[in-house]
Amino acid sequence: MGGGLGATGAWGQRFAPNSYLASFPPDSGYVRVAVELGWIGLFIFCLLMFTILKTGINNYYLIKDPELKTYCFAMTLMVFCI
Repeated sequence: MGGGLGATGAWGQRFAPNSYLASFPPDSGYVRVAVELGWIGLFIFCLLMFTILKTGINNYYLIKDPELKTYCFAMTLMVFCI
């Protein structure tokens, strides 16, 4: 499994200063998730992101109202940026 939540970066240096992961600087959010939660947590996180994006894209094409379509597009893009 992983090292535990808050085990890397600044949080790791603050709460677990003597651990190996406290001095490990994660480059991205996915590396942080993989190190803290393990490969199972990374898989669940990626599955969640895929489901959110798939639902947002499907709803974008189903919505007829232009204003709601713009809101759906904006929210889907915000998740895509993560």
